[in-house]
Amino acid sequence: MKGGALCLVIVALSGGCRAAFVDERPESARPAGIADVSSVDLSNPQIVASGEFRGRAGHLGQGGVSLVSYDSGVVELRFSATFESSEVSGPVVLLTGRDFIGTSINHDAGDLEIGPLEASSGAQSYFLRNGGDRRNVFVYCKPYGIEVAKAPLQPTP
Repeated sequence: MKGGALCLVIVALSGGCRAAFVDERPESARPAGIADVSSVDLSNPQIVASGEFRGRAGHLGQGGVSLVSYDSGVVELRFSATFESSEVSGPVVLLTGRDFIGTSINHDAGDLEIGPLEASSGAQSYFLRNGGDRRNVFVYCKPYGIEVAKAPLQPTP
């Protein structure tokens, strides 16, 4: 293939990709976050647990996180304005009952993948259908299986 033809192929491939994907995983293995809460009743918020992030495996992790319950049954995982973690590839937010995640997310063990981390610092919220009794929040580097930060949640008196 001559240089001009190769360039044309590369340009065509890079400019024409508008792929859409369908998540074919079972419901239990899909991220649990609710994308749109505009029609959800968010009255009577109650902080039911809170904790502080700490870095894992040499990574930065700091700031607060709260688990907020609403009368509608929706649960909010609320990161404080002081939240900060190391920037890593493919970070996700996990809620789990396990103390350690290790190198892979285990949905059968109760790991709840909420979705991608919105930002490595600052206030952000993740709305869930149900948090269950999971009491550890992780920022997790999914592509490399690394625990970046962990916040154990303690019930609010």
